[in-house]
Amino acid sequence: MDRAVVVLVVAGVAFVAVVIVVRPRAPAAVTDVAVAICGAALGAGALGVQHGVAPVEWAVTVPVAALLGVFHVRALFAGAGPLRI
Repeated sequence: MDRAVVVLVVAGVAFVAVVIVVRPRAPAAVTDVAVAICGAALGAGALGVQHGVAPVEWAVTVPVAALLGVFHVRALFAGAGPLRI
């Protein structure tokens, strides 16, 4: 199995674990950092399975994936979000 696929699987499982286990118990800042790390790892794993990825794609995709991960969790799981736990 390719290392990038392993990164994708581990990051996805960690993302779900953070949302279900950590988010209800930890402060928002801790959750945001953990989700951002998982999002960045998902972005890196996604680039890792592709061929011919330019350095600029790494420089843009990883931080954008981190920010989108935090936005995703805040939009769907916070307050009156549709998937509030």
